[in-house]
Amino acid sequence: MDHARKVFDGMQFNSRISWNSLISGFSKNYDLEGTVNVFKWMELEGMRPNLVAWTSLLSAHIRCGKCEDVLRLFREMRLKRNGATAEAVAVVLSVCADFYMSYEGIAIHGYVVTGGFQDYMFVNNSLICLYGKHGNMEDSSSLFRQMKAKNLITWNSLISSLPETGLCDEAFEVFSQLEKSGDSMLQPNVITWTTVISGFSSKGRGNECLDMFRRMLYANVDPNSVTFASVLSACGELAILDRGREIHGHSIRSRLDDNILVGNGLINMYMKCGKLKEAQIIFNKLGDRDLVSWNSMIAGYGMHGFGEDCLLTLCQMVEVGQRPDEVTFVAVLSACSHAGLVTEGQQLFDQMVNMFSIQPLILEHYACMVDLLGRAGLLQEACDIVKNMPMEPNVCVWGALLNSCRMYKNRLSRSGRLQNVEVGKTLQK
Repeated sequence: MDHARKVFDGMQFNSRISWNSLISGFSKNYDLEGTVNVFKWMELEGMRPNLVAWTSLLSAHIRCGKCEDVLRLFREMRLKRNGATAEAVAVVLSVCADFYMSYEGIAIHGYVVTGGFQDYMFVNNSLICLYGKHGNMEDSSSLFRQMKAKNLITWNSLISSLPETGLCDEAFEVFSQLEKSGDSMLQPNVITWTTVISGFSSKGRGNECLDMFRRMLYANVDPNSVTFASVLSACGELAILDRGREIHGHSIRSRLDDNILVGNGLINMYMKCGKLKEAQIIFNKLGDRDLVSWNSMIAGYGMHGFGEDCLLTLCQMVEVGQRPDEVTFVAVLSACSHAGLVTEGQQLFDQMVNMFSIQPLILEHYACMVDLLGRAGLLQEACDIVKNMPMEPNVCVWGALLNSCRMYKNRLSRSGRLQNVEVGKTLQK
């Protein structure tokens, strides 16, 4: 954009087209500050931004993750310019869909009708996504049926919204309709296939996920990083090591094995299949590890009872500047429990609050601590944890305490400690 700015500055007269081109350039280059500055500069120069400039401004906020300002800017755009573009409407609808702003989305749908935007295919595609992601499949499907012309994005909009509400079979049914349409321009692409594959994977339907992947390859559609991550997750859940290795090889041939999504999927798959060394090799090769990478390693070590390796990995994580989150501590505390590292677990629980400012507000943290103390025979301390929790204990917390009580029932009977906590009658049966 530096060269474009120099050309712009060297122009004798800057027309509206040149202003719009510069704003659009900054927007498409994910430079929000540059977009906003040129937009304001345009106003200061007496060149009132038109709808095209406003649309570029909205798009820049979306691209740079500043979605919270988009609705405000859209209202300001309509107020100052007495209107909007179809592109701007589609942008705002996508924000409403992704951030589950149902009321705002419905209001903008009303504006679509009154503003005459209902004939724009990409606006209708955004509306299908909006209603689908909010679980309103009746309206989503109705819009789909009413559209006179549909492109592949239209089909993908409907298909992608279904698995998010748990409707994997319905997504597969629409996918099958697309396959049978007979239109060479409307054949499922990588997004279509991956949507159905990831839907099955996320709902624990690994066999169907892997079957769809096989069909995808047979259809000569190349997988992307999300596809590989989804099928690797299925292999991990099903503990199918041979298939996981086969997919690993495919990712190498596709030159996607160093992608962070694929790398994390490989770590998770090898860990769940009990191949810790392979997981460590993948982890070491990852150039840009993220929180998921570290959490996968920590959870994997904990899953197989390697408590000390789990703690060492946590230390390395902190040393390189990666801040742990709630999920990290669930994995670490669970590992300490299974490895009998009581002191370490108690220290980590304290550090979680005092060093990392993570309040134990999810029940898994308490369940892990109750299990940790209970396994070590520290039943009074486990009971105190349950009594002092800031929320109602759930089945996992009661279950951890009850298991400990069963292990030490004779001692509890003699000491009377069991009376200190009232365990649900259902769980005591």
